[in-house]
Amino acid sequence: MYCDVCISVSVLTQSCAANICCMKPNDFSGPCPLLCSNSCYTLKEYIQENNLCSSNTSSTCFTSDSTVVFLQGVHQVNVNASICITNVTRLLLTSALPDNFKSLSFKYPQIKCQKPARIGFLFSNSSDIRIEKLDFTGCGQELPGPLLGYNHTTLGFQNINNLTLSEVLVQNSSGYGLFALNVMGDSLVENSTFKFNAGTSEWRGGNANFFYQNCHYPNISMLSIRFSKFLYGFDKYPVPIATGLSFRLECTGVNVDIHN
Repeated sequence: MYCDVCISVSVLTQSCAANICCMKPNDFSGPCPLLCSNSCYTLKEYIQENNLCSSNTSSTCFTSDSTVVFLQGVHQVNVNASICITNVTRLLLTSALPDNFKSLSFKYPQIKCQKPARIGFLFSNSSDIRIEKLDFTGCGQELPGPLLGYNHTTLGFQNINNLTLSEVLVQNSSGYGLFALNVMGDSLVENSTFKFNAGTSEWRGGNANFFYQNCHYPNISMLSIRFSKFLYGFDKYPVPIATGLSFRLECTGVNVDIHN
């Protein structure tokens, strides 16, 4: 389903993706890995150079058959933006960490929003999306869409076939950490943590919400959640309530399997 990205501690060595793009931390001073030297940005630079949610957006990174590699460090963002990725297949967001990074005391690359600025990622009408080994902290933006537009979220997914989130940390979001509308096919959330994601008096919030409504998918869909944590989520609108992991199933043919 996805291409493997082979990574050493310091150098991205190979990938079978057609397009490789690197996101470098704000304080990055060294050369970018050779395979992505022609597409190497800070996240702030990328946001400023791309009309991210326009219908005529021509993205240089978040495209089909692409790998977006976040280099180790803090990717701090101090601008408000919604990053829209639509009509793509086989897109991988990952980090340049060795496979044994946990034993080496490495940390996930952190996408950190500097208040009051916040960003949100919206993936829509796409398939085979994988996000792994990344930390999203303090983000959450209002995203366009018939349903998502009423919510602030860090990671938004709408009409996606085959989604995988692996070793992802989403915390301190303004609104939802994750809001998914009609994630179909075979989808998996594994070894991930969502915590301290909360709504405000103005909009809804919580750790993760999966919403299935008016589904038009010919086969049985399976959403598997394995070895993941949903901690201290909170919704203040219209009344205070704890919201860790929630589902709203208004479609037939959707199976949910939770195993911890």
